[in-house]
Amino acid sequence: MSHNSNGVNNTRGLLLLPILMGYIDIPGGVPFGQPPKGLSMAAFGLHPAMADKKWWNSPEVKARRLDKDELPLWHDLQDQTSPNNLPEWVRDGKVKVFCGWGFNVNIWPQPDVYNDALSKLDFAFATDYFHRKDSHRNMDIILPAAMNYERHAPFGWYGPNIAVRKPIKPLGEAKEDWRIALELGCIVDKPEHFFDGDPEKALDFILHQYEGGDLVKFRNALPQISRIPAPKPGFKKYEDGRLRPDGKPGFNTLSGKLDFFSDRAAKFGYPGLPVYKPMTELSKDFDLRLMNGSRKPYITHSKTRTDQPYLMEIEDCLHVNINPKDAEARGIKEGDTILITSPYGGPVEAKAVVSLIVPVGTIDAQYGWLDNQNTQKLMNRGNRDPLSGYPSYFENPVRIEKKA
Repeated sequence: MSHNSNGVNNTRGLLLLPILMGYIDIPGGVPFGQPPKGLSMAAFGLHPAMADKKWWNSPEVKARRLDKDELPLWHDLQDQTSPNNLPEWVRDGKVKVFCGWGFNVNIWPQPDVYNDALSKLDFAFATDYFHRKDSHRNMDIILPAAMNYERHAPFGWYGPNIAVRKPIKPLGEAKEDWRIALELGCIVDKPEHFFDGDPEKALDFILHQYEGGDLVKFRNALPQISRIPAPKPGFKKYEDGRLRPDGKPGFNTLSGKLDFFSDRAAKFGYPGLPVYKPMTELSKDFDLRLMNGSRKPYITHSKTRTDQPYLMEIEDCLHVNINPKDAEARGIKEGDTILITSPYGGPVEAKAVVSLIVPVGTIDAQYGWLDNQNTQKLMNRGNRDPLSGYPSYFENPVRIEKKA
């Protein structure tokens, strides 16, 4: 939903439906989860005590954010800068150094534009498992990252259940991401502010935010999963203040209610109510809509592809689903090699899969294939959701033809 030029409003519109029907925080409806107190971003093992939110959200720091004019609502809500204008920031001298943590230049539309920007930086480094030619060609240093089984951090954290790790020793000079980040922190600031570069100290610090939390104790308990205190599950938590930090009845919003009209959006000049906006129009020359980024169980973005040769035995090139009616109209049969072109780039080469999984007028593709199969080169950099800044990967006009 988010990869659409009206993605935020489309999502807001859908989220209002269960409110209209009263299906909020009731059995069978839309529940509000209650994680352990203070926990945020559990999937990454992070905790608010690890970040100086007061500093991040101070007016002087907010004012330095490079996305404040382009995406004022995002800038107001998020403590992460939207990076889509990186090429322009590098061109204008606003960004001079780049640190990439397992980053993939092909997450961006028109990735060659971003690679050109990376080549103009004063310094750039990346951490990764493999050398990736597209992403690393303009890095000054590539730091070898430890694999999943070689890392202490992060936890496996599921509500009140925490699975700590007993990692094996990393091979060669590899280090886990947390250690690399903490050691860099020790270089630029006081080591005690970054747990002396030790991810185990950082993890133990997080656990001690909770009663009974202790890294050594939880590790010794393995394979049993440990627990920390957390609210009991239940419904209609808005009635007794379980959804608000101040303990008052209602929801954790500015008004305490579930609002149809967003005062925060209106404050920055956006419509207060979600507004429908049609997708980019098709044309005679580009008469199909590409949904770029569909999924397959054995393909995760670009992480497990050519650097996992056995996966190439399952699928050795980009495959594109096309509706039988569209295929017949273009003389395309199952397994044919096709060329995809957009107003912004191409041709991209793929194999055709004739399938009802896509509606008439639509094709789909997994992104992450490289070279002449890289669908990101077909994307429009300028067509983004004005509220989130997300590129419109699921509405790009294209044409396809059978390769001669």
